[in-house]
Amino acid sequence: MRVVLADLRAGTRPACELMIVTGRGKHSIGSAVLQREVRRFLEAGPVDAPRIAPLKDADAAAAGFFVLEAGAILDWLGARGGGAN
Repeated sequence: MRVVLADLRAGTRPACELMIVTGRGKHSIGSAVLQREVRRFLEAGPVDAPRIAPLKDADAAAAGFFVLEAGAILDWLGARGGGAN
């Protein structure tokens, strides 16, 4: 994630919708642990990251992925003076 965010900021990767695949958490109790931790890392962790798209329905969390929308990435780049494509 850090490399992708750095590439977006540097303009070496075009801003487009990014699907972050974390898996389904078959053995996780409640919800997928990896997805929850990656989302937490992006939302409040030590990196500056684009806003994560809200989940469309209750089953989306179980699907094993979440999305960083192109518009949110462009907004994030614009707010930081990064390279937008």
